[in-house]
Amino acid sequence: MARIWGSARNGCRCSTSVVSISLCAGTSTTTNARTRSAAQANRTLTPKSAAIATDVIDTTEGTVHMVIGGGGTSVPSNELFFNPPQCRVIVSVGSSPDRTTGKRAPVYVMEDAPWSAIRNAAHAYGFAAFTVDPGSERGGPTTMKFAYYDVVGPDGQLAAFETFTLRRPRRD
Repeated sequence: MARIWGSARNGCRCSTSVVSISLCAGTSTTTNARTRSAAQANRTLTPKSAAIATDVIDTTEGTVHMVIGGGGTSVPSNELFFNPPQCRVIVSVGSSPDRTTGKRAPVYVMEDAPWSAIRNAAHAYGFAAFTVDPGSERGGPTTMKFAYYDVVGPDGQLAAFETFTLRRPRRD
């Protein structure tokens, strides 16, 4: 499993100006990471969690990074989660290219994932819904409500999996 929080180096960063959130489609099923604002001083720069709330999240404490979906794979990758939460991170490539492919092999290290808050190991398919309330008063709160629904059964029935609210003061 690749690192599951979006970053500029893996091309997933899509931040909004309303609340601090980085959202991307990924190679694993829905994952919500805790608010992140710094990194550990290690080889993989493991993100440090700034807060651990998973119901109402104050995004002034850091950016929430979310991966939604399976990245278009037909393989249910939710069955490939490490337990406890960990990920395999590419930290470099081998020194010489493979003679057949001409490509260098990736060098992986394992990383604990204390920043991983919610993972959906039970269902491979679903969708996310967002409701934004920009607020009505200067300096008042702006909120973004998030809900993720599993698609269950042969007829596309829905089951709520996760909900939370991102909140921060308006900047006007």
